[in-house]
Amino acid sequence: MDFFKEKISPYLTIVIVLLFTGISIQPIKNKLINYNTSTISVESLKAAIGAGAVFETLGGYKSLASDFAWIKSYVDWTRKDAPACLSAMELAISLDPQSVMFWKDAAAITAFDFPHWSYIAISPNARNNKIFARIKARYGREAIRLLDRGLLLHPQNFDLLTQKANIAMSNLNDFKTAEECYEPLAKKANAPIYVLRRYFSLLLKNGKFAQAITVGERILKEAEADSPLRPIISNQILSAKKLLEKVDPKQ
Repeated sequence: MDFFKEKISPYLTIVIVLLFTGISIQPIKNKLINYNTSTISVESLKAAIGAGAVFETLGGYKSLASDFAWIKSYVDWTRKDAPACLSAMELAISLDPQSVMFWKDAAAITAFDFPHWSYIAISPNARNNKIFARIKARYGREAIRLLDRGLLLHPQNFDLLTQKANIAMSNLNDFKTAEECYEPLAKKANAPIYVLRRYFSLLLKNGKFAQAITVGERILKEAEADSPLRPIISNQILSAKKLLEKVDPKQ
């Protein structure tokens, strides 16, 4: 009896909970998807993630259960079953919202894998670049909404912000959002050169030449003396100054 309580009972509890995933995850998933991240508080998000008596049953086994749920999402991923994969990923996140990896990878799968699965499911005669672009954009927005929820719990997290920037550029051609993601990372005193480089490029792309020049000059100060990046950045700074003069001759 003691063996059952210590060894079998925890796993049996997890299996029972996962068997009821289809029922338990839907109201939580709906809450998560429908959140307006501009008005939601961290406290209310935490209350929704992991809400429900089913999760309370798991107690200290939530972390183990979240791993089971993530493995389930991987199985669904190999089958290219987007709805089941999404439900399993949302369950894993609900059980362990402190796992940055769950947020990051769930967003990546949503943004980069789901569009291809959806596109393949369309009749070949209906496929074209515009349709695929629309599908990519739809899943890109879903992935960004997911990351925004994660960022409420993990403010200014490097992995989540860079993932959001990548999805914004790849799926939506949204370089403004990408710039906003890199801004807090680049403003840190110990920001890596490659982060400054990406932020510098985004500022140039978005026509913010004065800011770009400032960031470029910082890169030159912090880069190694023999870095091959130095002449590239120097030339880009000169080009930015010329463009700035055209836009604002007073500069």
